[in-house]
Amino acid sequence: MQKLIEQIMKSSPLSRIIVSVSTVILLGLAAYNWAVSPQTTYLHASQRYDAMKDTLQKKALILRKSVAVKKRKLNAINEEITGLRSNFFTPSQSSEFFSGLENLADISGCKIEMMTFKAADCRSADGSEMDQVRFTERCASMEFAGGYGQIIGFLKTITDCPKRLSLEGLAIKPSEGDGRLICNMDITVYISEGKELIPDESI
Repeated sequence: MQKLIEQIMKSSPLSRIIVSVSTVILLGLAAYNWAVSPQTTYLHASQRYDAMKDTLQKKALILRKSVAVKKRKLNAINEEITGLRSNFFTPSQSSEFFSGLENLADISGCKIEMMTFKAADCRSADGSEMDQVRFTERCASMEFAGGYGQIIGFLKTITDCPKRLSLEGLAIKPSEGDGRLICNMDITVYISEGKELIPDESI
């Protein structure tokens, strides 16, 4: 080290200036690496974090909007299904309807002579087994007697029911001896069973 210093001192002024400048540059680079470079690295990392944070916030906003749209669609579907199902009988309403037919016939001046039930036809709407909506047809063959106006009045009372039903195979013929008419028909009511779609309130 002592020899290096002596050689520098014996060198020309230009050489000493070059050595001095080089030493300053080396010291400057060392100081930069020690003090400035870590701060620059931190700044770059902070900028990347801010950019990533903005990207994630935008993605989260898009997801929230998408979920909100799907929730509104689900609510609309649920309301539509509820409206459609209100046109169908429930199992208990179908039982009440058939058990009340004799009373309706009496009010109209008719008399039910016979009523036999057929096997139910069950159909399922699309969906998973847990959320399935089943539609059941309950059909009965009925024979009743009365005057023409009474039969028409009874049929009108039945068809005025706000629930979905159908009358098929309607046939009217005169009875023997008493002047009344005999009416035969099949009456089918449509029953809905199953769960309604319920929006997930946690969304």
